Parts: sequence; structure tokens; C-alpha cells
Amino acid sequence: VGVGTVTHSVYLSNCIMEVGSTSGSKVIRQTKNVMRYIPGREATLTFAIRLEQPQVGIRRRFGLFDEYNGAFFEDDGGTYSYVIRSNTTGIVTETRVTRDNWNGEKFDGNGWTGVTADPTKQQMISINYEWYGAGIVQFNWLMKNETIKSHTFDNANTNNTVWSSTPFLPIRVEIENITGVAGTHYLYQGSNSLIQEGEPEKLGTLLSISNPITGTTMASADTFYPIISLRLKSDNLTGVML
Repeated sequence: VGVGTVTHSVYLSNCIMEVGSTSGSKVIRQTKNVMRYIPGREATLTFAIRLEQPQVGIRRRFGLFDEYNGAFFEDDGGTYSYVIRSNTTGIVTETRVTRDNWNGEKFDGNGWTGVTADPTKQQMISINYEWYGAGIVQFNWLMKNETIKSHTFDNANTNNTVWSSTPFLPIRVEIENITGVAGTHYLYQGSNSLIQEGEPEKLGTLLSISNPITGTTMASADTFYPIISLRLKSDNLTGVML
């Protein structure tokens, strides 16, 4: 939207997301498919990410989320937050916990690690999440060769509703110029991975299709035609097809 581009750098092995000075300029990178959820299993979504120096008026986000539900990290011009977004009441609401209130390591130089996270450096940040409606959502940073807990949302015995309407959500990264700050502003997305506990069984409904035994006559010889095309229903885009 507005003045925004994405460029893949073969040297940095990053996608460089940038927005210009125009207010409302925005770039979103999002997986076409939602991430699969297996009931009763914890999943870990890991980001290789570089934020850049915070700038008031520039908002950066990354996590497992869409416009209605999910969990994500947010840099809102220097205010770091962990956010849970929920549409369980039919109205999108956000539970936002700022850095001062994280219940784990804050990486501000005053914690037990003594580490101050540098936004201009490459970071590895992960989100552990369970669903069942009341599972935890935990944000972690890889520091000193350890995965260190930064904040945990304890959703059991806390919320009146499930923490999100669905766990079938896309991986999403976004940067936006909220106020029209002058200059060019960046967010660098590296690799992502999603791992789940246990062996990933092939759950779901097994379906098959076949051609007529008599074969099919095409309109023109020596022309390639699609044999099978699959797509999700427009009102069921959170489905998973294996």
C-alpha cells in the first residue's frame, strides 16, 4: 500500500521490506496457507528477523496472525509489545503487554542475562503456542546459545473465551508508516520454521478423484492442459489441504 517494496537479497538471505515517507505506506508478507494445528500438541514458530532502530510513527510486526486472530511481536516506534489478537466476541480485541510488564527476560540490560537486545542486529525469536482454547502463548529469544523465555500468556483459568477463534493462522510480517515519517524504513525477514511435537500424522478426510475410464479428448493436439486443479472454498480459507 502506498510507497512500499519488497526485495530479496541473495547476499543477506533476507527479504528487505521497506516503506517510504507517505503516511499509510505498508508492506505485508504473509503465507498463502495457514499453519496446520494438531490438537494437543505444542507448536513453535521461529523467526530470523532484523528490526532496525525504532522510529516513532513506524510500526513493525511479525508472528502468527491475520486481521482477526493470532499472536505477534510489535515494535510501535520503540515500544516493544507482545500481543494476542482475538475475534472471539465478533469484535477484534487485542491484549498488549509492553516490555516493562513482560514476565520473563526483558533483554534491556537489567535482566539476569545482562543482555540488551540490539534492534539493528539479526535476532532469532520464537513463539511457542498451544491452543485447545486455553493453551499458553510464550515468546522466546535465542541468546547465549539458549532459548530464553521473555513472556508467557497464561490463558487457562484466565479468559472467559478461547484466546483466539482459531489456531489455523498464517505466518505474517508487516511494516507500516503510520504518521508519514520522512525517509525510508526497513524490516528484514529471514527464515521461518514451524515445528510441532510428535510425529505429524496425516489427519483429516481422505478423498480421491479419477478420470473417466474412456479417457478425455482435448480440444487441440500438442497442447498441455491441467488435469486436476484444487482450491479452497472462498469461505473456508483456513482449511488445510495435504
